[in-house]
Parts: sequence; C-alpha cells; structure tokens
Amino acid sequence: MRIATSTIYNNQTASIDNLSAQYQNIGQQLSTGKALNAPSDNPSQVSQDLTITSTIAAENSDASNATAAQAALTFTDATLSSLTGVLQTARSLAVSGATDIIPNGTQRPLIGAQVAGLVNQVLGLANTKYGNTYLFAGSGSGTTPPVTPLGNPPNGVVFSGNNQTRTELINGQEVPVGTTLQ
Repeated sequence: MRIATSTIYNNQTASIDNLSAQYQNIGQQLSTGKALNAPSDNPSQVSQDLTITSTIAAENSDASNATAAQAALTFTDATLSSLTGVLQTARSLAVSGATDIIPNGTQRPLIGAQVAGLVNQVLGLANTKYGNTYLFAGSGSGTTPPVTPLGNPPNGVVFSGNNQTRTELINGQEVPVGTTLQ
C-alpha cells in the first residue's frame, strides 16, 4: 500500500494544529486559574459546579434568614420581658392601693400617677419598632404605630395591626418570627 506524501503532510499539520489548540487551552487555564473556562470544556463538571453553587447560595440564604429570625425573636423576648416587668409593677401598685392601710387622700393619687406612667410605658412597648416594622403589628409593616390610646389619660386602645405573624423562609419552610397584640 502506498501512502501519498500529501497525506503525511496533512496528518502532521493536523497534529500540529491539535497541539497548538491544547497549548492555548492550557495557557488559558494557567492564566485564569480556572480549569473550566467555558461550559463546553466539560459540560457534566459545569453542571455539578452550578448545582453546588446554587446549593451554597441557598444555604447561605437560609443561614442569613435564621440569624435574622433569631435576632428578631431575641428582641421580641426582651420586649415581652420588659412588658412583664411593667405589668408586675402595675399589679403590685394595684394590690397596695387596694388595702385599707394607706390613707385615701394622699397615697392613692400618687399610686394613680404611677399607674398612668406605667400605662404610657406599656403603650411605648406595644409600639416598639424592630428595624422598619412595628414589633407587635403582625405582618403589616405600617407607617403608623399599631396601638393608639383612646382618651387622656388613656382609658382604652385601638389596634391597627393584623393577626398574622411575620415569617422567615428557612430550609424551605415559613417560620414565624414575630407576634401580634391580637
């Protein structure tokens, strides 16, 4: 069998072209520091990389949401603890004011003034903001406080929030991270 000289030259030229393309590919990998510069370099590896990247992004989002939820719940707990302290003080004042031991004319008006101050503290706590939202307004952010006092001194309140709690998306589930005064 006879091989033409042109076939030998064509094979050698193709080999040189292949080596030149490999040289360019390796040079590009070295200069960019990336083994995969285009999806066509290794489609299955690129697919795995994209899956891992999206999984990492989802986990980072979940971690961020969990941190935000924990901070919101910690703040809510602290506010509720403050509210409990104010209510315990009010109860103590009510019990001491209900006894026959203290004189009516002098002590009871002072106790009433203290209770009025406690009512204002409770209204302040009920209208506490966390970030840009009112803590006890439910899921509505609202621009006005959710609790409006009626009368002066207050003898009632109007609640303008809603009965839905705020939530955070963690691991694909809606987790309640707030409360409402309802």
